[in-house]
Amino acid sequence: MKKKTILFGIDGAPWHLVDRFVEQGAMPNMKKFLLEGVKATLLSTFPTETMAAWTSIFTGVNPGKHGMPDFRLRLNGKIEIAQSRFRQAETIWQIMSKRGMKSILINDPVTYPPNAINGVVTTGLMTPPNVKNFIYPPELREEVDKVVGGYMCEPPSTFYEKAINAKPEAYAMLEEVASKQAESALHFAKKIDWDVLAPIFTTSDRLMHVFYTDYDYLKKHFSLIDGYLGQFLEIAHRENANVLIASDHGFGPIEKALYINTWLASEGFQIVKRSAMRSMMTSSGLTVYKLMEIIGKLRLSGVALKIYRISPKMIKEAIPLGSYEEGQTDYDNSKAFSTAYHGIYINSNLKGEEFEKVRDAIMAKLYEVTYDGIKIVEKLYKREEVLWGAQSERAPDIFIVTKIGYGISTHLNRKMFDKLQNHGVIISGSHRLEGIFAASGPDIKKGLVLGRDLNGWDVASTILHMHSVPIPSQMDGKVIKEIFTENSELAARTVAQEVSSESLRIKERLRSLKRPDAPRERSG
Repeated sequence: MKKKTILFGIDGAPWHLVDRFVEQGAMPNMKKFLLEGVKATLLSTFPTETMAAWTSIFTGVNPGKHGMPDFRLRLNGKIEIAQSRFRQAETIWQIMSKRGMKSILINDPVTYPPNAINGVVTTGLMTPPNVKNFIYPPELREEVDKVVGGYMCEPPSTFYEKAINAKPEAYAMLEEVASKQAESALHFAKKIDWDVLAPIFTTSDRLMHVFYTDYDYLKKHFSLIDGYLGQFLEIAHRENANVLIASDHGFGPIEKALYINTWLASEGFQIVKRSAMRSMMTSSGLTVYKLMEIIGKLRLSGVALKIYRISPKMIKEAIPLGSYEEGQTDYDNSKAFSTAYHGIYINSNLKGEEFEKVRDAIMAKLYEVTYDGIKIVEKLYKREEVLWGAQSERAPDIFIVTKIGYGISTHLNRKMFDKLQNHGVIISGSHRLEGIFAASGPDIKKGLVLGRDLNGWDVASTILHMHSVPIPSQMDGKVIKEIFTENSELAARTVAQEVSSESLRIKERLRSLKRPDAPRERSG
């Protein structure tokens, strides 16, 4: 009987909330799961963003290798909107497809358009509104729409507007999205003979950003997800499958945000200029979400993707600042700027000692930033301290970890510290480094709490090992062998490494030279 694995993703889930809901009886399936399995902390990536973290979970490499460190990337000295076509590492779905294995991935938050895999995949966060190519194979679109009453990749564009004045309606939108994605995964799980089944729930992240202080909503939604977990555990029982639960990062409260570009400008590291286009779009109330919705309704999303060299500027200019001071960074003449919530870029024109001098000066000053007498920066990292690989330069040069209760905003603001807003909604929760990992199943130890933290990229390597697929040599992830029972073949089996075709050719040539009957090359 072949091995089967379920990867159950809960975007942004932190143990401090999950444990609390378990104790209060709101997550009975999770409680049983943990009693029968393994629990650990899963560290996110730098930065702790969806694009970077889920890509690492799916590829087994750090962002410096897969090249997707954030929703904005530095490419050839310019800042570009991230697209999955820029990804420089294969996903486990692609690797397993080459070996004839089938995967069902529902709500891939970091890929659009969907990759062609052996199985089924639907896209999520990166999907433009109102497009039809959200599923592979495309002929399944009408089927999934019929099954769930219209598939949804993301909440409607009015979600943030409703979150301000109509919270019950906004919350209902999240429930609808989660329900349709769960139903889709359950439907295909019954229809297809799969090897890996991966439903990824991202509504938990949307919820915690805007409802973090509304405990009843958090409890209600995690209870909903726990109900779906129970249904997938029933499938796991029937299929004798192992189950992994993972989040891409954790979450914590945010009360104040440091407006990092405002701070950089005040310290002389950044030059700001006026933008007529930004003023026009802000005054007209055209937000980035509404802009993308209009593009979708006019069926221009395909065109928009083709002209993406233009649209990122339009999108960046469209971000509403409300009463904030309107402006735009002069990237050419600034020494530093931030387009990522957790990072700062140093101007690419600065080299060697000049580059390090500016970076060191920014870091020294950031460590001294205070709010009401409290230093708000927990830790700063240079890029090369936390990322490695050929694509590392796409990422910011400095990563910022703030103390709990504080966040970072890239908007320009009249105040250095202020509430953090997105689409006019006050953001009450922000990403933290510590996510969750848990495992249970026929090959998994019972009642074990790992004494070490895991990395997000360990998940991919572990899944490949569970399916007897050699681990590609470029993967950073290590197989989490201590989760397997001692009598399991997964614990006993040696971790296989993928050998390149060139290495195989050389080894075969050496073997042929040692054989007495091997033909000899003629000399001269």
